Amino acid sequence: MAVRRKARAVSGPDKTVSVVIPAFRESERIADTISAVLSHFSELGDDLEVIVADDGSDDSTAEAALQAAGGQSRVKVVRLAAHTGKGAAVRAGIIESTGGSVLVVDADLAIPLGEYAALEARLEAGADVVIGSKELGRREGRVRQPLLRTAMGRIFNLVVRALVLPGLWDTQAGFKLFRGAAAREMAPESRLDGFAYDVEMLALARRRGLRVVEVPVSCRPVGQTSVRVVSDSLVMLRDLVGLRVRFGRVKGRAGGA
Repeated sequence: MAVRRKARAVSGPDKTVSVVIPAFRESERIADTISAVLSHFSELGDDLEVIVADDGSDDSTAEAALQAAGGQSRVKVVRLAAHTGKGAAVRAGIIESTGGSVLVVDADLAIPLGEYAALEARLEAGADVVIGSKELGRREGRVRQPLLRTAMGRIFNLVVRALVLPGLWDTQAGFKLFRGAAAREMAPESRLDGFAYDVEMLALARRRGLRVVEVPVSCRPVGQTSVRVVSDSLVMLRDLVGLRVRFGRVKGRAGGA
């Protein structure tokens, strides 16, 4: 019988953990997401902060998040004035964070919070940024997705590796752990508001000589997504070309991805 490892803070002088949740039109599930995060990291107590970054939702996402917080100071809601994009929401959440480590997760929690332990272990072992990789998880038989979605993800990653980030197999999964100080230094330098922000943040990390590694994760099926396949894909391609112009191909440091 598998024993569930409890979440705990990354070792170091600042052991707080900030969980950043970008959200757009998530009024129906944001309360459950906050509850799940608080439960999973319950033993951290005041060493945990949860930041919901509402990307200008036109529903009651922010209100639902505030209600779920129940007045707890460790749950914060950051509201963007207008719908700008996931990258903008993540950036705002990271800038607001204070933790020694920052975990960015999607509001649908498609990647289970139980995968945090594997990312935490790599951060403790010396990595600066740890990516939860669905592609590596797929190779281990832990991820099953529709063929079209799998093919699209692999084609996009092929372009990412060719243009900007050689050696990384999944830059887009919504489950990444950063050293807090590094994340807060990079976030204000990021420019992309859309889905290619992941690639930009990882390129910024590599340019700083930070160690970026991937770990395989599982992924459960989820319902609706805010991704618009054709239009968002074209925007992401444009952004990747822009990143190539800005950064070139950014290789990782020895011993890291």
